Amino acid sequence: MEKKKRWLPWSSKKKDDQELEELRKRISERPEDARLHQRLAELLLERGRKAEAMEALVKAGECHAEAGFHLRAIAVYRRVLKLEESPQVMVKLAELYLCNGFLGDALAHYRKVIKHYRSRGKEAELLAILRRIPELVPEDKEVKLKYIELLSSEGYGEQALEELIRLYVEVREGPESPLVKTIEQRLRELGGKLQAEKEEQGKHREAESIKEKLHMLLDTQDAWKEPSPPPQPRPEDQREVLEEEDLIELEEDSVAEAREPTRGASPEEIAERLEEARVYEEHGLFEEAEEVYRDVLRLDPQCLEATQGLERIKVERAKLGRPEGSGGVAKLEEVERTQRALSEGKVQGEPSDPRSHLDMGIAYRELGLLDEAIEEFKLASSHPAVAFTCYREIAECFKRKGDPIEAIKWLRKAVSCKGVPRKAMLEAGYDLAQTLESQGFRKEALSLYRKIQQIDSGYRDITEKVRALADN
Repeated sequence: MEKKKRWLPWSSKKKDDQELEELRKRISERPEDARLHQRLAELLLERGRKAEAMEALVKAGECHAEAGFHLRAIAVYRRVLKLEESPQVMVKLAELYLCNGFLGDALAHYRKVIKHYRSRGKEAELLAILRRIPELVPEDKEVKLKYIELLSSEGYGEQALEELIRLYVEVREGPESPLVKTIEQRLRELGGKLQAEKEEQGKHREAESIKEKLHMLLDTQDAWKEPSPPPQPRPEDQREVLEEEDLIELEEDSVAEAREPTRGASPEEIAERLEEARVYEEHGLFEEAEEVYRDVLRLDPQCLEATQGLERIKVERAKLGRPEGSGGVAKLEEVERTQRALSEGKVQGEPSDPRSHLDMGIAYRELGLLDEAIEEFKLASSHPAVAFTCYREIAECFKRKGDPIEAIKWLRKAVSCKGVPRKAMLEAGYDLAQTLESQGFRKEALSLYRKIQQIDSGYRDITEKVRALADN
C-alpha cells in the first residue's frame, strides 16, 4: 500500500522565500537593473509585504532615473504613491516632472509636499526642498517665476521678494527681455503687499526698509542710463516729414488719444494676454492666437514675444497645411473643458505639451500601466499632429486589457484622421479589419480588406484575407 504524503503548511512559504532569496541574489549582482527591483516589488506585493515592496519600487525608480529613463521613473514613483503617500517620493516625482517640462504636475506635487511638511512643523526642511526648484533648471526664467509665485501663495512672502529681486537683477543685466516689465510689476505688487502686512503688524521699520529697497531698485535705475539720441530721419523720409509738418498741431489730440491704450495697458495685462495667446497657439487654435497677438502689438508695438508668436503660427500653418480661419468654437470648448478639469484636479499634467504626454503614455504602456497610459494618450490626442498615433496607442492598450470592442472604437477614430501617410493609414486599416474579424464582424472586415486591396494589392496577405472571407 502506497504511503500518503503528509501535507506541510510551511512548504509553500519555504518555496516563496527561496524565490525571493534567488531574486535578491541576482539584484546584488546587478543592482542597477530596474527590472529586477520591479520584479521583487511584485513578489513582495503578492505576499502582502507592502512596505518592502515600496522600497523596491523606489529603488527601481532611482535606477530608471540614473539611467536617463525619466518617464519610466515617473511611472514607477506614481505607482508608489498609489500604494501610500510618501513625501520623499513626492519630492522625487516633482523634481522629475520639473526637469522634463511638466511644470503643472511639478507644482501640484510641491504643494502636496508643502502641506505635509507644514502640518508637521518642518519649515526648515520644507524651505530646503523648495530652494532646489530654481537650481534644477537654472536657465528657465518661467520656472523661477512660478517658484516665486508658489512661495508667495504659500505664505513665504519675504523669501519670494528676495528671489524676485535676484531674478529682476539677473534679467535686467542680461539681454533685452519682455520679462523685465512683468517682473517690475510683480515687484511693486508683492512689495506693496508686504509693506501693508508689516504696517499692520506694527513693524514700521521693516515696512520702510522694503519701500526704500524697491525705490532704489525700480525708481532710480533710469538715472544710470545714458539717454539715447533721438532718431534722425532718413533722407528718403525727409520729404514726407516736411509735408506732414503742418498737420502736427491739428492731430496732436488724436495722437495723444491713440497712444492712451498703450500707456493704460500694464505689463501685467500684456503678460496675461500673451499667456492667453500661448494657450490658443499650443492647442492649434491659430486664428484665436493671432487675434490676441495682434491685440498685444496694438498695445505694445515693440513686444518681441507677440511678433515671434505670429511667426511661429505662420510656420506651423505651413507644416500642417492649415489655411487661416481654421479655428472653431467646438475646439475652443474642448480646450476650456480641459482647463476646467485641470483646475478641479480631475486631470494631471499640462495639455499644452502633447509630445511629452505621448512619450509618457508610451513609457506607461511599456511598464504595463495601461490605465495611466490611456489617460496620457487621451490628453495628447487633443493636438492634431499626434492624434492619429494616440488613437492607435489607445486601441493597443484596450486590446491588452482584453477589451477589443473599445479598441475598435479608437481604431475607427484613427482611420478617420486626415493627412496621415499612406503606409501608416494602411497599417491602421489592416489592424482595424483584423480586430473586426476576430470579434465576428466578418462582413465589415471584408469590406475594409477590399478597400486596402484596391489601394495596394500586394499589401501583406491581403489577397488571402479577401479570398478567405469572401468564400465563407
